[in-house]
Amino acid sequence: MTQTNDLVPIQMVNRDAVSVVVKPKLGAKIKLNEAEVLFYNGIDKAMARIILQELMTHDTQPVQS
Repeated sequence: MTQTNDLVPIQMVNRDAVSVVVKPKLGAKIKLNEAEVLFYNGIDKAMARIILQELMTHDTQPVQS
């Protein structure tokens, strides 16, 4: 069984025309095999946890100490 690796760009859009959108600063960059995830300052903790859990379930490399 083969698994297709897809690149899924996600962009947060401010739909409130009154406020100004400020680009947050990069907080962390995680790379596992061919997957790369960028976390920006201000990310919701629950969302970051879900993303990290999904990365760990698909990680096939052993942990190096």
